[in-house]
Amino acid sequence: MSYIGALAAARIGARKNIEKKIRRKGAVSVETAITPEEARITSKRELGWLNQLVKEGKIKETSDGRYYIECKDGKHC
Repeated sequence: MSYIGALAAARIGARKNIEKKIRRKGAVSVETAITPEEARITSKRELGWLNQLVKEGKIKETSDGRYYIECKDGKHC
């Protein structure tokens, strides 16, 4: 695997890990949203990925700084 390929794989893995941490805690709505600390997202790198995922609309942020992954179909939460 090339260096660029390895970086891309690491990036994808990091993003999936952030999503997994939020889902694992059951944060699938505004009511169940959690803080980064509750999800054990604490490093600067992870917080950067979290912000990027919010910008992309993959993770939602509440007005009080909690996060969740919107569960629309009830099957993939």
